Amino acid sequence: AVAALVVVKNGVVRGNVSAEDAVVSGRVEGNLTVSSRLKMRATGRVEGDVDAQRIVMEDGAVIDGTLKMGS
Repeated sequence: AVAALVVVKNGVVRGNVSAEDAVVSGRVEGNLTVSSRLKMRATGRVEGDVDAQRIVMEDGAVIDGTLKMGS
Protein backbone atom coordinates (compact mmCIF):
# COMPACT_ATOMS: atom_id res chain seq x y z
CA ALA A 1 0.00 0.00 0.00
CA VAL A 2 1.11 3.54 -0.70
CA ALA A 3 0.81 6.39 1.82
CA ALA A 4 -1.03 8.73 -0.55
CA LEU A 5 -2.63 8.24 -3.94
CA VAL A 6 -3.51 11.26 -6.09
CA VAL A 7 -5.22 10.69 -9.44
CA VAL A 8 -5.27 13.94 -11.43
CA LYS A 9 -8.24 15.07 -13.54
CA ASN A 10 -7.17 13.36 -16.79
CA GLY A 11 -5.25 10.57 -15.06
CA VAL A 12 -6.12 6.88 -15.28
CA VAL A 13 -5.02 4.13 -12.88
CA ARG A 14 -5.61 0.55 -14.07
CA GLY A 15 -5.46 -2.20 -11.46
CA ASN A 16 -6.26 -2.69 -7.79
CA VAL A 17 -4.80 -0.07 -5.46
CA SER A 18 -4.35 0.21 -1.68
CA ALA A 19 -3.52 3.52 -0.01
CA GLU A 20 -3.70 5.23 3.36
CA ASP A 21 -5.27 8.36 1.83
CA ALA A 22 -6.54 8.97 -1.70
CA VAL A 23 -7.81 11.87 -3.78
CA VAL A 24 -9.45 10.88 -7.06
CA SER A 25 -10.04 13.56 -9.70
CA GLY A 26 -9.50 11.20 -12.65
CA ARG A 27 -10.38 7.55 -13.18
CA VAL A 28 -9.51 4.35 -11.30
CA GLU A 29 -10.23 1.12 -13.19
CA GLY A 30 -9.99 -1.50 -10.45
CA ASN A 31 -10.71 -1.98 -6.77
CA LEU A 32 -9.65 0.75 -4.37
CA THR A 33 -8.89 0.15 -0.67
CA VAL A 34 -8.25 3.20 1.52
CA SER A 35 -7.34 2.73 5.19
CA SER A 36 -8.05 6.35 6.17
CA ARG A 37 -9.80 8.90 3.91
CA LEU A 38 -10.93 8.86 0.29
CA LYS A 39 -11.83 12.16 -1.35
CA MET A 40 -13.73 11.87 -4.61
CA ARG A 41 -13.60 15.10 -6.60
CA ALA A 42 -16.49 16.04 -8.94
CA THR A 43 -14.56 14.71 -11.96
CA GLY A 44 -13.51 11.49 -10.18
CA ARG A 45 -14.69 8.04 -11.18
CA VAL A 46 -13.95 4.58 -9.75
CA GLU A 47 -14.91 1.59 -11.88
CA GLY A 48 -14.57 -1.12 -9.25
CA ASP A 49 -15.26 -1.82 -5.60
CA VAL A 50 -14.31 0.69 -2.91
CA ASP A 51 -13.46 -0.09 0.73
CA ALA A 52 -12.64 3.00 2.81
CA GLN A 53 -12.82 4.17 6.41
CA ARG A 54 -14.11 7.64 5.48
CA ILE A 55 -15.34 9.08 2.20
CA VAL A 56 -15.87 12.65 1.02
CA MET A 57 -17.72 12.87 -2.30
CA GLU A 58 -18.28 15.98 -4.36
CA ASP A 59 -21.40 16.28 -6.51
CA GLY A 60 -20.69 14.54 -9.82
CA ALA A 61 -18.26 11.91 -8.50
CA VAL A 62 -19.05 8.33 -9.53
CA ILE A 63 -18.39 4.94 -7.94
CA ASP A 64 -19.44 2.17 -10.33
CA GLY A 65 -19.19 -0.83 -8.00
CA THR A 66 -19.87 -1.77 -4.40
CA LEU A 67 -19.02 0.60 -1.58
CA LYS A 68 -17.94 -0.57 1.88
CA MET A 69 -17.30 2.15 4.42
CA GLY A 70 -16.10 2.37 8.01
CA SER A 71 -15.06 -1.21 8.65
